[in-house]
Amino acid sequence: MASGGLHGECESVDIQGYQGGTINERSFTDPNSEVIMGVCIKSAPHMFRDGHSQRLVNGDYQHGCYTVTGVGTSSVTVTRNPVNRHCGPIEHIDICIHGHEH
Repeated sequence: MASGGLHGECESVDIQGYQGGTINERSFTDPNSEVIMGVCIKSAPHMFRDGHSQRLVNGDYQHGCYTVTGVGTSSVTVTRNPVNRHCGPIEHIDICIHGHEH
């Protein structure tokens, strides 16, 4: 079980702790072409109140620090936008995939 901290909805995910890519960009493509319904970002403790986001969809988060793209497709990317030194690295992402029961 992934530890979602204050955000319980990230405790039940299909893929936890995914580290493909770098601390500035993590991408995942489902090998079965399943649709990705959301991602959770694990970053520095000062990000997202406790370092772990809630389930996110496409968009910009944490005052533009992170951009999520590809939710609703089989390939998702989370990009760190180091607009300032306060944007923590992307330690890992947790992935929620359509059609998987929790």
